[in-house]
Amino acid sequence: MTLEADAGNSSIDVGQGHHQLQVRVGLNSDTDADIAIGTSLAFNNALSLNGKTLTKNGEGTLAINNILSSGGGTIIVQGGILSGAGNIGGNLLNDGGTISPGNSPGILAIPGDYVQNTDAIYTDGELSVAVVPEPLSVVLAMTALACLVGRRPTAR
Repeated sequence: MTLEADAGNSSIDVGQGHHQLQVRVGLNSDTDADIAIGTSLAFNNALSLNGKTLTKNGEGTLAINNILSSGGGTIIVQGGILSGAGNIGGNLLNDGGTISPGNSPGILAIPGDYVQNTDAIYTDGELSVAVVPEPLSVVLAMTALACLVGRRPTAR
């Protein structure tokens, strides 16, 4: 499946239900994913950003479960939740959502840069990591730059 727009950004709109893409998806243009509260969209196979930007809007959940091959691309989270157990092969900018790695247990790997802003559209960005009993674990694994801007974390 290829997402491409003749002009501007291509878009994915999830207004109801929970959806899974089991096929390989490639972006040929910057893409906006508007995922409404109480809904979800899961990429359960390879997602190729091809140097493009995927912007996640809305208060719903976007799950990356498998390998995301960015080819230099970026995911921007402007609201809701980005979750999953997979590999985001590019950069991740949390500009107002919640990054919730793993599926309890699981690993969300980010070989690219991870930036978490406080100057967000909806709320401050949040990193939520579940604490689970051994031997299970939930991990956000980063191998490049991590920039966490804002308030000091608090335990809940």
